[in-house]
Amino acid sequence: MALIPDTMQAVVLTGHGDLNRLELHEDWPTPVPGVDEVLIRVGACGLNNTDVNTRTGWYSKSNTEATSGDNLAEIDNRDGSWGGESMRFPRIQGADVAGVVVATGEGADHTLIGKRVLVDVWFRNWRDPKILETTGYLGSEYDGGFAEFTKVDGRQVHSIDCALTNTELATFATAYLTAENMLDRAHVKAGDAILITGASGGVGSALVQLAKRRGAISIAMCSPEKTESVMAIGPAAVLERNPIDLRSALRQATGRDTVDVVADIVGGRLWPQLIDVIARGGRYTCAGAIAGPMVEFDLRTFYLNDLTFTGTTVEPPEVIKTLVEYIERGEINPLLALSYPLSRFHEAQQTFIDKQHVGNIVERVRTINLRFAQAQQIEIGSVEDIDGVGHRSVVPFALNDFQPLIGMLPGDAVDETIPVVNPPGPEAGKLAPKRLGLAQSLEGISSAFLDQAVQAEQCFPIIRAPVPVIFPG
Repeated sequence: MALIPDTMQAVVLTGHGDLNRLELHEDWPTPVPGVDEVLIRVGACGLNNTDVNTRTGWYSKSNTEATSGDNLAEIDNRDGSWGGESMRFPRIQGADVAGVVVATGEGADHTLIGKRVLVDVWFRNWRDPKILETTGYLGSEYDGGFAEFTKVDGRQVHSIDCALTNTELATFATAYLTAENMLDRAHVKAGDAILITGASGGVGSALVQLAKRRGAISIAMCSPEKTESVMAIGPAAVLERNPIDLRSALRQATGRDTVDVVADIVGGRLWPQLIDVIARGGRYTCAGAIAGPMVEFDLRTFYLNDLTFTGTTVEPPEVIKTLVEYIERGEINPLLALSYPLSRFHEAQQTFIDKQHVGNIVERVRTINLRFAQAQQIEIGSVEDIDGVGHRSVVPFALNDFQPLIGMLPGDAVDETIPVVNPPGPEAGKLAPKRLGLAQSLEGISSAFLDQAVQAEQCFPIIRAPVPVIFPG
């Protein structure tokens, strides 16, 4: 097994406040897996609103404003976390982890080592995993994935076999788990008309795909400039996010002025209109309030129309198993808007807050390059992409221990035009992951070619990540 470095690169939240409370460290202690835990080498980790709201303390009842990413000076730190408790700092955020298990603690399933996994974002009491009071969120109550390594309970990880990159896989966890649970709790079925707010974001775009998968008729809401991109996801219609008269807008777009279900992640001033367009006996499900948590509520609309309201935060543990099956069968697709290296975390989160994208934004962790030494050892060089800052560490491996590394390689390099150089000897041809195309022999490979192969902009313009290349020592 690989020797795990004692320290790692990590983005660390030091307290509630502005972006400057997020600090990049190059020598943060690498976590050590305890009983029942596994250590994951993070390939990529997605951003979500919980990261922003936790940093600013938005969850505090003392706050009544929309999600903005700004420092909320008047918040009460005693209830600044999603669960209404105080946050403990320092904390590594990031829940949407995709990566490879590289070590296990006592009692954990050692056969997970070397497997690529998605992580359930919830820590649970596994004696009764559906007890809500004892759940904790990855990146809030426990350190998360904005780092090279993270540890979780082994029962949270789920191996996955698909052609998607780690960067693409990191778009799924929080957004799609939340969306699927919203649909489950609202009992959405084929033929239901469902109105989806915030449809250009992670959860909203996931709702469109997952509702369509069920045969429901989704009507998406977003800003006008995103209409074309959101329409490409597959809703039956797209409405402007702040219509003067929502009922009229619905009638014009769909021929009916009510819906069976509203799936809301926005709240804010539009909220009374959302409730007014729910048909008698209809359902409202909510998992966010980015436009503001304080709304006007006419109880008569609620009880006279026999409406059912559900809030959605902690999904049952079986939901992630369902999600993995959807991904492996190709029934849902990642919506990767942008990706950034950890060294540009502030820029990534500000872009996320600005909400000019459609889909998800992902932090990708250092790409691994492998060099074969003559003494049957592998030197792992971690090369920071885009900004040209290099980082390197040496870890010995025997060749027969190489297989667990295969899962680490394809994370940000799956384009068929990427050159992959195989080592000589009996292992030749076996070490290039199947998702990597165009393997080349060592003959005629010059140092200039190898230099070019690790230039992100030239070799992999889609994700702009450096290309993993296996080359001789």
